[in-house]
Amino acid sequence: MKAVGIIAEYNPLHKGHEYHISEARRQSGADCTVAVISGNFVQQGRPSILGKYSKACQALLAGVDLVLELPVFYATSSAEKFAEGSVKTLSAMGVKEICFGSETPDPAGFCLVSDILLKEPEEYRQVLKTNLAAGISFPKAREQALVSYFKTLRNHNETVLSDKELKKILTGSNNNLGLEYYKAASRFSGDIQFLPVKRLGSGYNERDIKAEGYKSATALRADVALSEATFTELSYDFLSNVPEQTRCHLQSTYKKQWPIFMDDFSGHFLYLMNVFLHAAEYNTKECATILSSFYDVSENLAFRILRLYREKFTTLTDLCDRVKNKQITYSHVSRALIHILLGLTEERKSFYEGPSVPYIRVLGMNQKGQQYLKEAAANLDGSIPIIVSPGGKETLLQDDVFASSLYNQVMSGKFHYELAPEYRQKPIIM
Repeated sequence: MKAVGIIAEYNPLHKGHEYHISEARRQSGADCTVAVISGNFVQQGRPSILGKYSKACQALLAGVDLVLELPVFYATSSAEKFAEGSVKTLSAMGVKEICFGSETPDPAGFCLVSDILLKEPEEYRQVLKTNLAAGISFPKAREQALVSYFKTLRNHNETVLSDKELKKILTGSNNNLGLEYYKAASRFSGDIQFLPVKRLGSGYNERDIKAEGYKSATALRADVALSEATFTELSYDFLSNVPEQTRCHLQSTYKKQWPIFMDDFSGHFLYLMNVFLHAAEYNTKECATILSSFYDVSENLAFRILRLYREKFTTLTDLCDRVKNKQITYSHVSRALIHILLGLTEERKSFYEGPSVPYIRVLGMNQKGQQYLKEAAANLDGSIPIIVSPGGKETLLQDDVFASSLYNQVMSGKFHYELAPEYRQKPIIM
């Protein structure tokens, strides 16, 4: 069977995602659609508004055949690591084409820019280093370094993107992820081809639910966060942008299993910080050393978190707002706090840094997905464990099990709804 791959969060799944799934199947001519999705925590460093089994259910209802979970380490990491884990997972499953949404579907442009970012020519690297030393944020420093490098190439009469074309490639969250997908494929799976699809409607970070076209998941989450209504009383804009086939599932689980927000974890974070301070005997330097052992937490960031936390802690989102600055983006801070919360240490990184993923976790499938899974498993011949039921695999899945257990605990405390323990969960079959 020929499969097309999709990398997504479905937080929540909306009509733009439904369009993407149908376009992936149409453009690729594939027999099977395989989606790698983040689990209970997502790339911007926050909990998913919906649990991973709800997201898998929505994906299957919207036309995906096989749903795989991106390990939480990758799912909550930078765009580079997020892309690396996703591409390695799909490559291991025998997927040769990946379809992704982008603000500018320009395959040639993606190839050119990603190649420079991967190889980091000396002229580019020096400008980037100078910009970062000057306190410029990484995204802006990278853009300026690329503009400078392309100018050098043009001076040598080489045909490259114009500054306007380059800016289009570097604008938008989907485009930035697309560049990382190309880089990851070059490093780990050179035979993967990409199908960029023009993103329709709102941009990824667009919060205005009144914007024209398909609404972003960001806008839909913001709309839910502002509402105390029953599901049927949610705004027309929210309800009209949820695919009809998934609406029943969302309605039946609303205020029983979702929505979950960042600040629902504030109490757990407060407790952890008190534990760390107690372990350090309230020595700030010792506590900063503990914090800097977590992935994505530098020593400077650790001191900044500690100082602002001790001045006044109200909620996690408030702490993120106060810790971020010109050099450290909100998303970086948020990911760092989530890594502290989930116990993802710098040491754990080595477990995920091989040429392929350490395991493949199945969240859901239909009959076609089951058939493709059997074929992929036969081709892998046990070289990478494919986990259908987590029972007995807790050591291998320890980071995902811990993350899911914490998420379920928060959900239970908020809605008084108990899910089965993670090690007893089985995939959704449709």
